[in-house]
Amino acid sequence: NPRLLLAAVCVRDGWQFNEIIDYYDISEPEAVRLMVKLDRLKLIEFLPGNRYRLLIAQDFRWIPGGPLERFMEQEVMVKFMAPKKNEPWTFRFYLRGRYSASSVEIIQRRLNQLTREAAELNEEDARLPISERTHMGLLMAMRPWEPSLFEEMRRE
Repeated sequence: NPRLLLAAVCVRDGWQFNEIIDYYDISEPEAVRLMVKLDRLKLIEFLPGNRYRLLIAQDFRWIPGGPLERFMEQEVMVKFMAPKKNEPWTFRFYLRGRYSASSVEIIQRRLNQLTREAAELNEEDARLPISERTHMGLLMAMRPWEPSLFEEMRRE
């Protein structure tokens, strides 16, 4: 349900109920229904006056192989890495190398720290009005990988 996913992302990002219905084409009754579903899923506690309390961490992880992770892989990551024409990259950097197990562990620990810091900033910025915030995506990935072009040139 794309509208439920949108509501989940908005509440995770600290949007107020009225900000969601003002910004997106979602009516108040539909937004209430979506919030009730999020409450049943234990993502939020839906409170009187269309308020809510978030029950998940800012940096929560998708269920490995679950429907949201598959959506992220198939839809979001592909489109995220293909910006619209004339849309500038705020930051893009690709680094590859051959690392020891201890170096990989250090890099992963620092990436996790950066993830937590970005989540904390998002939580702090949620106090600001929507007009003072910009949608941003931050994608961090690290895995053993070599371009297939290079793999094809390996000695057997």
